[in-house]
Amino acid sequence: MAEYDTEMIIQSVQQYWPNFSITQHQLEHPTSEFVIEFYQMFEESMKNILSRMISGEDDVMEQPRTMNESIFSLLAYINKYLKNSVTHPEVDCVLTLTDMYEPTAKRTKIRFKILLSLLSFYESQITLFRDAIKKRIYQTQEHVAKKHEKEVLKEALAKEAEHLARMEDNCNRLQRELEKTNARYEDLQLQKADNDRKHIKLQLDLDAIMKTYENKEMLLTNVKTNIQHLNEQVVTTDSYKSMLDLKDNLVKRSGDLDVEIDCFVKNLAEKKPAVERFENLAKLNHELISNSEELMSLQNSVSIKNTELNTEQQNYQKRLDELKELNKNKLKSKENIVAMKEAIKSTDLKFSNDIINLQQDIEELKAETNKEETLQINMVNEKDLITAKNEALKKECDKITADVKELNLLYANTYENMLKAENEVTNGFNDFLNDISGTLKGKM
Repeated sequence: MAEYDTEMIIQSVQQYWPNFSITQHQLEHPTSEFVIEFYQMFEESMKNILSRMISGEDDVMEQPRTMNESIFSLLAYINKYLKNSVTHPEVDCVLTLTDMYEPTAKRTKIRFKILLSLLSFYESQITLFRDAIKKRIYQTQEHVAKKHEKEVLKEALAKEAEHLARMEDNCNRLQRELEKTNARYEDLQLQKADNDRKHIKLQLDLDAIMKTYENKEMLLTNVKTNIQHLNEQVVTTDSYKSMLDLKDNLVKRSGDLDVEIDCFVKNLAEKKPAVERFENLAKLNHELISNSEELMSLQNSVSIKNTELNTEQQNYQKRLDELKELNKNKLKSKENIVAMKEAIKSTDLKFSNDIINLQQDIEELKAETNKEETLQINMVNEKDLITAKNEALKKECDKITADVKELNLLYANTYENMLKAENEVTNGFNDFLNDISGTLKGKM
């Protein structure tokens, strides 16, 4: 058994340090220089293995050993591995100065065997340890990335919350503006209804004025017709003078006829004695009778003519009186017509002014109505626009709320996964350390 341990130690030393000279005699009779050199080679190899584990490189330059390193530092380094590898109270694996300067074969072989087993174990665990370190690094990087993502999510959530608060403020502001717009719209509706009533009243007044104007136009037409008719009936001054001359001529002719009749009666009275003297004479009697008949006929004719003249004179007098009365009426009518014309002119002027003022009021009312209608249309459009904006903001708020909930859920899930991953990494690394510790204990 002792020979087997010796051969195994020699083979292991030649495997790790081909340039290191070791024989069975050296193991059976170890010297201080031999064991110190072995421990120094172990320290260098162990440091090299640990460097390869940490750096992940297979070729690591060995650090040159300085002359200032004391035997105590070497002793402490070797004891660190010996104490951790064997924990049995009855087994003494502590390396002492005696083992350095006055070594014995038994103690030297035991310590060589333990240290070579540690080298073999650590050499075999390089790949596993690298994978564990890589996994740990990856998990650490992933943890850092998730932590960074968590911070980014926190910032995004803070920004979304701030944006949501601004959106809520905008929604409240738009809601207040919508309420003001609705109130203004209702006021405009009431004002429009009042303007419509005023417009209807003004339209009725305009219709009444137009009807009055038409009546006055008709009255003016009738007055003009009457004036024209009166003008046709009025006798001119020349006609009146002609009628007066005709009357004077008729009166003069009537006087001449009276003189002729008086002369005829006077002549007849003068001839009466002669008629009486020759009444016995038949011829004279016959002539007298004949003259009497002619005289009677002439007298009747004169009477008829006189009667006709009197009748004509009465008619002319009556016509003259009518003409005088008509002239008086015409003068009065002219005065009335002039006054009526002045009144009509004044009324027409006032009526024209009223129509102009009314038309101006109507135009102003139409302009105001058009303005109100335009404002009403603008208010309706603005109301629809605000309603659409409000709906869009509501939808955006709902979407932001849903996104915030989703982000919160994602944040919670991510944080939970991070905790799980961190726990898994920690547990895996602890398990790995426990496995290494258990393996080392088993080796010892």
